[in-house]
Amino acid sequence: MHPIHNDERAIERAETLKDAEAAFEAAIRKLGFRYFDYASMWFDRLSDVKASVRFTANNYFSGDYLSYFPTDFPNGDPAVAALMARTVPFDYLEVLRAPPASATSLLQLAILKAYNVRYAWIVPLSTPTAMQFVSSYMQGAQTPEEFRATRAPIQLLSAALMDRAVAWHKAAGTFEEPNETPVALTKEETACLKLVARGCTNPMIAEQLAISANTVRYHLKKVFAKLGVSTRAEAAARAAELKLD
Repeated sequence: MHPIHNDERAIERAETLKDAEAAFEAAIRKLGFRYFDYASMWFDRLSDVKASVRFTANNYFSGDYLSYFPTDFPNGDPAVAALMARTVPFDYLEVLRAPPASATSLLQLAILKAYNVRYAWIVPLSTPTAMQFVSSYMQGAQTPEEFRATRAPIQLLSAALMDRAVAWHKAAGTFEEPNETPVALTKEETACLKLVARGCTNPMIAEQLAISANTVRYHLKKVFAKLGVSTRAEAAARAAELKLD
């Protein structure tokens, strides 16, 4: 069996969450990564740091690592938008460096520089209920090619860690299930989704809502991420389930 699969099994078979985190840390160290963090947060309560529908953990900061973010979090964190729109691992530092800069992105870049972090994978693992992710941070002088070669194993290991974390929190009663419809759409997102369910194209939606086609695409990217779908047909089906059609 490939060593990565052995490491994945070690995470899955860990008896405690701490053991799973230790197994994950040991596995990513073999790939050149030193630090990690992970989180699960409901979309409609991202900034509620005391929410019982939220958990976070890391191996580099004592306490809740999200608590040091500026008051504009999550609006000022470009990774949030990236997590809404993407389903495959992406380089966190590359996203942080993209304009426009925010207080959160500048703070994050300064912290990562202090930790000598040059590359970092964020693995999106969101569900229709929650924004979930695992981040792994690479230290030292590895080349871009060495970093890119780790994407697949990091994705596999991250998925195993998140599965173990969700299962542990549910078993421990520290993670509540939603009581109502888990998808929290804004008014604009709901309007776009309703029109998608009626078979409207993006230009048609733009015309009916008196907004630009680019704005329609922006709203639909967020809708697709929140619903956990990848096609308009799937989005229309979910709209029917949510009684939005």
